Amino acid sequence: MMLLFSLSRGTLDRESFRCAIIWAMENDAIVRTLFSSPKALLIGGVALAALVALGVGAYTLSQRDSAESYYKVVREPLQQTTEFSGIVTPQSRAELAFELSGRVVALNYDIGDAVAQSAVMATLESGSIRADILREEALLASEEAALAQLLRGTREEELSLERARVVQYEEVLIENRDALTAAITDSYTVSDTAMVRFVDALFNDPETQPKLKYNTANRSLEIRIENERLQLERLFEEWETGFTSLSFVTTPATQAPSNEVFPLASLVAPLREALVASTLSSVESATTPSLSLEDAADLSRDRLIRMREFLEDIARYTRDLEANINLTDATIEEFQTQAALERTNIATAITALNAASEKYTTAQQTLSVGRQQLALLEAGATAEDILIQEAKIDAQRAQIASLQNELAKHVLRAPKNGVVSERMIEVGEITTAQEPIFTLDTTGYYEIEARISELDVVFLETGQIAEVTLDPYGASEIFSATISKIDPAESVVNGSTGYRITLTLSEQDPRLKAGMTANAVVTVILKESTLTVPVGFISHEGPRSYLYVSENGSEKRREVRTGLRSTDGLVEIISGVSEGEHIVPYDK
Repeated sequence: MMLLFSLSRGTLDRESFRCAIIWAMENDAIVRTLFSSPKALLIGGVALAALVALGVGAYTLSQRDSAESYYKVVREPLQQTTEFSGIVTPQSRAELAFELSGRVVALNYDIGDAVAQSAVMATLESGSIRADILREEALLASEEAALAQLLRGTREEELSLERARVVQYEEVLIENRDALTAAITDSYTVSDTAMVRFVDALFNDPETQPKLKYNTANRSLEIRIENERLQLERLFEEWETGFTSLSFVTTPATQAPSNEVFPLASLVAPLREALVASTLSSVESATTPSLSLEDAADLSRDRLIRMREFLEDIARYTRDLEANINLTDATIEEFQTQAALERTNIATAITALNAASEKYTTAQQTLSVGRQQLALLEAGATAEDILIQEAKIDAQRAQIASLQNELAKHVLRAPKNGVVSERMIEVGEITTAQEPIFTLDTTGYYEIEARISELDVVFLETGQIAEVTLDPYGASEIFSATISKIDPAESVVNGSTGYRITLTLSEQDPRLKAGMTANAVVTVILKESTLTVPVGFISHEGPRSYLYVSENGSEKRREVRTGLRSTDGLVEIISGVSEGEHIVPYDK
């Protein structure tokens, strides 16, 4: 009866179960009767099985209810478990790029290839710089031969050849001098022609009191043009006078060089200053020093530029003209066309003058070097000459070394052993300086990069050990890792804030691959030994916390002071209960 009563209440305890067993042993006759026939055996077996099942279930239910109703306060470690996920990355990853721009002509590795340190991974087109190196090496050989010649001494036939070479340089200089003189003369002719043939047709009395024949709405432009025409008239008079006294002085090849002169009465220093100041009001023509041909070319260039600017104003003036009774559209269009033509002629003259000046200067320099070389050969080598030539050789070698260093920048080498994880370019494409074309991962050692919330970062610090599992290998394969870095400030990625954390895997493992998903668990001991209770046993009223403590068969509410709290649901009890006391949940 006690057994049935307990079963009906669902509170079968250990004592009731024991009594039921004793009753069955004391009433074995009844039990044998129940199992005396097959039918009775079947009915009795079923009943007994049901009775045992109900008993065991009730007993288990009673035990679980009892276990959940009371909790013994114990002293144990309080720990915090932090879990987060991240991505496996190489411990060292390098993005490789060229130092300069160029066309890629060779790519020796692809994604997944193993690369040894210093291996050539890619090459840029370098034909031009190789040609420069060959040229400089040839010059080095020439300088070395010159030094050898100094040490050996000069033969008479070599002196004859060098003299003949200097004569050729002088002939070239004379040709370029004549060409420059012609360019200077042409500059005057082109400017004068433009003025007489076209510009003066727009003026009344252009030479003494220039006044534009046709009015426009831009009066300030007209005044500037009229003033400029008057100044140019004075300039052209001085320019023309100078050409009448144009002469040159030549020097035999065997004599020391002398400066060629260009006596031009009007091209004096005050005139140059006047040109720069854009005024020709005062020119002291009494002084007639001789100017070099280069100075004459410079002054002619200044006049051409002055004329070009004047024609630009004339072109603007013709664009502002309007047809009237004295001026048709056809005439205006003819003015505009002529203005464009004269501007083109002036520009051509400037180009020709610049080219002739450059050739003349080059010829002078070549002749000067040739004469110096001839003088050196005729005088013979001195200790100073040998030192100078050796310095030239050193400078040439330095130039070659610089070019070879530049050539090395056309070759991309691996800085260390690794595996190519990314390639961003194909052969034939143009790459710019510092643009990554390879990503190289070191082999063997890997890290885990993850982001954690502000709630978890406070429990972590560098040096802590984490247990790591990787998605491809499941939860049974555990890898060890150490927290190596925690960012001091949060960052925002895709709108989510967090702190970046880096873990270094402790061992090399060939199963590790970059990009795998890693799940890390870090267990932190908050306190080595403290009183703890489940959080569900605590009730709160405002800032105060309470526990229900079992005392003499009844539960009494007692105020407690709580401390740290772990992620597994335990709360530290600082005061209010003692170790060994039993508590019940507040909802019981």
